[in-house]
Amino acid sequence: MQEYSIPKQRFTAEVVLEGGAPMTMTFFHSRNAPAHTGHERPSDVLNGRSIFLPAHDAGGRLVLVNVDAIRMASVSVDEEWANPLADPPNGEDYTRDLTATIAKVEVALDDGSRLTGIVRYELPESGRRLQDYLNAGDRFMALIDGETIRFINRRCVNSIAALDEMKGGR
Repeated sequence: MQEYSIPKQRFTAEVVLEGGAPMTMTFFHSRNAPAHTGHERPSDVLNGRSIFLPAHDAGGRLVLVNVDAIRMASVSVDEEWANPLADPPNGEDYTRDLTATIAKVEVALDDGSRLTGIVRYELPESGRRLQDYLNAGDRFMALIDGETIRFINRRCVNSIAALDEMKGGR
């Protein structure tokens, strides 16, 4: 029996599952995102409604990954945005940069490790605090570190410290 399939694009991520070492996996995303214009991004896939995501492991074997078991998934900045901190950016990302709040933070994880990077988010002007972003409904938060975005499962975060003042767009 041939399974029903929808054409998908691929993205590669370094994934850390609960109790495991980092591994390279290839996930799939749609050409059309349900919540915004353009293709589905890694953040859309990770924060989506699916409990299990199809992926290929480094050996090319199809595996179904429980999203809640993903502690962290790292992708290149280009996989998520053309260039999220570009000056001047283009298209949809330009609009995002005008309204985004940006803060440098240190994230303390429940395994004792610490990560430093930039969080970038858009919220209504009345609720642009870092705390408001962290309490948003997404399962994963994005931490930008150079050319890498680490999507960290919020349940693995013990604390976050702001390392500089928040910068809002405009």
